[in-house]
Amino acid sequence: MSTDALIGYELPDGTIKAITLNRDGYISGAGRTLYEYYDLYKLKELCELGSIADLGMSTASSVSYIRDRGEPEEYNSARIYESREKFIQGISVEPTISGYPRNYAYLLVNNEWIVDDWNVPDYQFVKLEDVLIQQGI
Repeated sequence: MSTDALIGYELPDGTIKAITLNRDGYISGAGRTLYEYYDLYKLKELCELGSIADLGMSTASSVSYIRDRGEPEEYNSARIYESREKFIQGISVEPTISGYPRNYAYLLVNNEWIVDDWNVPDYQFVKLEDVLIQQGI
């Protein structure tokens, strides 16, 4: 079973542009990679790829469903969520390739990564850096 995640950034109007990651979305995988290698500039490049199967240390090493697998843009392009609440709902409501809910939502806000873990019942964002430290990653 894969660990799906949403990855996005907050726009000035409060909306969120995001893509889906379909593998290794857990904190020690995608969380660490995003924290170490992705700033806003690189994240915008990543979102232009649309949904990805694998997250690499750069957009060139990430596997895009559109660019690398030739899948349709209509199903794989980045999405706009009208609020953080709608973004969080996206991790448990939208269908995934695996058929299971997404487990994590990563969001870049004011150059700081925050994360929501679907496995935690209260749906709230926390600083990704704090989670990485807490988990010893």
